[in-house]
Amino acid sequence: MVMSYMFIKFINYEVAMYYINDLTKKIQYYLLNLIRMCRYS
Repeated sequence: MVMSYMFIKFINYEVAMYYINDLTKKIQYYLLNLIRMCRYS
């Protein structure tokens, strides 16, 4: 029982880390685009 609970926690952690990485990449991408727009306008 404890093992399955730990496994589920681990899976949730992995998924959360994946989404956080994806989010930070998207934020960096949008920030770069904003900086480029400000520079070229």
